[in-house]
Amino acid sequence: MTLTENIFHMTKRELLYQWHSKKITLITIILFTLCGIHLFNLYSQVVRNYELYVRTEQRLISEGFDIIEILSEDLDITHEGEGGSVLISNPLKYDFINLSISIQHLEPQNIISNTLEYIVFVFCTLIFGIFASFSATHDFKSKTYKFISIQNTQVAIIIGKLISIIIIKIITLGLALGFTFIGAIITRQLVNNQVPTHLYAMDNFNYIHGLFSQLLLTFTILLFYLIIGFSLGFIFKNLILPTIILFAYGLLIPILGAYDFRNIFSHFAHQVFLFNARFRLFPPTEINNSLGVALLTVTSILLLSLVFLIAKKRDAYS
Repeated sequence: MTLTENIFHMTKRELLYQWHSKKITLITIILFTLCGIHLFNLYSQVVRNYELYVRTEQRLISEGFDIIEILSEDLDITHEGEGGSVLISNPLKYDFINLSISIQHLEPQNIISNTLEYIVFVFCTLIFGIFASFSATHDFKSKTYKFISIQNTQVAIIIGKLISIIIIKIITLGLALGFTFIGAIITRQLVNNQVPTHLYAMDNFNYIHGLFSQLLLTFTILLFYLIIGFSLGFIFKNLILPTIILFAYGLLIPILGAYDFRNIFSHFAHQVFLFNARFRLFPPTEINNSLGVALLTVTSILLLSLVFLIAKKRDAYS
C-alpha cells in the first residue's frame, strides 16, 4: 500500500469513527446553539435599541424639540479620563446610529462576518483544539494504537488524523455559517414585524476586507489550535491535560506579551474584522506582521516535528 493510499485509509477510518462516535454531531449541535444564541441576541439588540430610541424621541417631542433638526446636528462623544464617564452631545442621534448599526448586523453581507467574530476567537479555538486532542488520544484510550500501527505507517496515521480533523472543521463550521445565514433571514423578518427598519437605514460601516480574507484568517487560527491540541494530546496520550492547558491559556492566563499567540491573532483579526456587533476582541499590541507569521509557522513546524519524532519511537515494530 502506497503512502497516499495509507493516508486515505487513515483519513476515512478517522472520519467514520468520529461520525459513529457522534463527535461530528456534537460539534455541529454546539455550533448551531452558539449561532442561535448569536442571532437571538442580535434580534434583542435591535428591539432594545429601537425602544430606547423611541423613548428618547418621545421625550424630546414632549419638550417641544424638532426631531428632524436634532438628527441633522453633529454628534460629539467625549470620554472623561480613562474609565471615566462619557458625555454625548446629541443623545437622539446617538440612539439613532446605534439602532441603525444593530439593524445592519443582520444584513446578509454582515451576518457571516459578525458570526465568525462571535464564535471563532473564544469558542471555536477551544472546541476544535479539544476535539483535535481527542482525535489524537482516542486510539491510546481504546488500546488500538498498536493495531493501527501494524496496518499503517506512522506518517500516514498522523497525517490521516490531521486531515480528518481539518475536514470536520470545515464541514461543521460551514454548516453553522449556513444555518446562521438562513436564520438571519428569518430573524430579520421578525425584526421587521416589530421595528420599521426602513426608517433607520444608514450606511454606518463596511468591512475593509471581504469574506475571503476573514475565512482565510479563521482557517489559519483554527488550524493553529488544531495543531496545538493534536500535538498536546499525542504527546501526553490523554485528553485531560491538553483540555486544562487549552482552557487555562484561552480563558485564565493574561496576555503574556506582544508575541503571545493570542495577541498575534488579535493583531491580524483587527485588520479584517470590525468587532462592533456583540463580541469585542481585546485591542492588540502592534507587532511586525512578518515576525508574527514566522513565529506561528515555526511553532507549528516544531510541534509537528516533535509529534513525528515521538510517533517513530512508538512504532509497533520499534
